[in-house]
Amino acid sequence: MGAQQRFPFFALAREFATDRGFGYGLARRQHEPIAVVSTGSPNRSKFMAIKIEQVLPYPPADVWRIVGDPGRVDWVPGVESAEFDGEIRRFKMAGAGGLAERINERDDHRMYLEYSVVESTPPLQSHLASITLKPHADGTLFLWQTTVEPVEVEPFIAAGMKGSLAQLANILAEPTTD
Repeated sequence: MGAQQRFPFFALAREFATDRGFGYGLARRQHEPIAVVSTGSPNRSKFMAIKIEQVLPYPPADVWRIVGDPGRVDWVPGVESAEFDGEIRRFKMAGAGGLAERINERDDHRMYLEYSVVESTPPLQSHLASITLKPHADGTLFLWQTTVEPVEVEPFIAAGMKGSLAQLANILAEPTTD
């Protein structure tokens, strides 16, 4: 079952944004969240689409070795503990309680990881995120996209994404002992 079938809000966001010229998935400024996208229906709540693109001066394989391993979470700030059972990744986050993410898709060849939050405090109405790595002349283009509902959690999610990228860059900058 595709993401649009599992998460109908994702398809609605694309349709709504495209119809109104928002250019769904295109950030207005690099490294900044895009606009709040509402379904337009008074009976539906708003959700936020966030897209962050960052060039990291490291080969894609080096970056993927870290972010492509669902059991590795040292690049995510605030994680007190984590476990991965092959399908669900569970975190205990400092100041945020428990969090569980289902790994929906992981593709080493495309360097693509898609996941959704299935348990959180407070509960989310919906969440779908993906990380895609692409070769870039200066290293790796890191593309991270998230749609989340309710919109009120967007500042927390966006800050977590930006903090994770900063911590990832620090880890990548450390000398290796290979």
